[in-house]
Amino acid sequence: MLLPEPTSSVYLNAKKNLVCDERDLVPCHVLRLLPAEMPPDDKRGCMSIRQLSLLRTQMKSDLTIYGLPYSIELSRADRDFLLASNVKLTSRTWKPAFTSPPRAERCGEPDPKCGGQGDNRKVGGTQPAL
Repeated sequence: MLLPEPTSSVYLNAKKNLVCDERDLVPCHVLRLLPAEMPPDDKRGCMSIRQLSLLRTQMKSDLTIYGLPYSIELSRADRDFLLASNVKLTSRTWKPAFTSPPRAERCGEPDPKCGGQGDNRKVGGTQPAL
């Protein structure tokens, strides 16, 4: 796969984080930033969902399909993952999200901006009927 930097680093780190041991995660402290009361499997699932969303946004920037990131507010875990993947947070893609202070980690809680749904749904939770 021919991906430019830093997209290839984001891809490889997100892929690695799907299957690696907790001690080998990038960044190493990412699970500690999630709510302590979450079960370990939910933490890993939430982390993976967020990181794959960040990868999608980074890939869109390579195609010059500029839009808003999936979540305009980046959490500290999101920022640390992007920085560990050598992403310039001052680039056109990330600057709007980077210039605001890090948001509190809401993984597993409904996102009020998404009508109570969105990227922060509980992993393994029930989906609303369509």
